[in-house]
Amino acid sequence: MAKIRPGFSVNIGHNGENYAFHLNPRFDAYGMSNTIVCNSLEKGCWQEEVFPGGFGFFKGENFKLIIKLTCGGFLITLPDGFQFTFPNRLHADEYSHFCFNGDVSIRSIQIY
Repeated sequence: MAKIRPGFSVNIGHNGENYAFHLNPRFDAYGMSNTIVCNSLEKGCWQEEVFPGGFGFFKGENFKLIIKLTCGGFLITLPDGFQFTFPNRLHADEYSHFCFNGDVSIRSIQIY
């Protein structure tokens, strides 16, 4: 029997030890429900968590998540249209590491 996970994460960075952007929608985990948690990972150490608000995810439903790297940081558009910016804490102009963890199935990715 598969274990039901309380959410998933999207990570963008240089490698598994350095994420410029970590997005973790938490359906019910760590004492939080329907909460977006963002962070960065630098040399294997998590930095300060940010709770931008919004949610827009529903268990078992398809969603569209838009992440754009701009000069002002990562511009995120959640499935319900809520937008926020997360700072580019690693200060690079491009990233080559992109991964998903947790209970999520990817059907399509578009990179511009």
